[in-house]
Amino acid sequence: MAEGRRDYWTSLDYGKLPFSVYQTPIFLYGFKDIAPSGEDELIDYDVPAGYRLHIINTLVSCNKSGINTVFVGMTGVGVRYAYFDVNFMFPPTDSGDIVVDEGGNILMTCTNNSLVTARFWGSFHGYLEYKS
Repeated sequence: MAEGRRDYWTSLDYGKLPFSVYQTPIFLYGFKDIAPSGEDELIDYDVPAGYRLHIINTLVSCNKSGINTVFVGMTGVGVRYAYFDVNFMFPPTDSGDIVVDEGGNILMTCTNNSLVTARFWGSFHGYLEYKS
């Protein structure tokens, strides 16, 4: 510590929690080795009864450079289809988060367009909201 400076705070400022008591943060994660020209699901999640799922961010990455594809869908509807090289982060939709009601499904599928087997990682960041 610099001479004459305190190494403590005189008070604590508590911030507002980003989630209410009806919301639970959720992190869905998956990874797989996908063969050349192969396609596989990284994440397949069913929303539990009594909850609504909000996906606010999506990340996908691969350990081999190449033009790969990612598909994000929910309950029979395609939400995003994109090409990426090694890392790709995107908001789920242009209008905001993906909202999936109870009993619905969210999935992420990747296609390896390279000539060698590659490992893919994918994640959804969001929260479960209790439906009162």
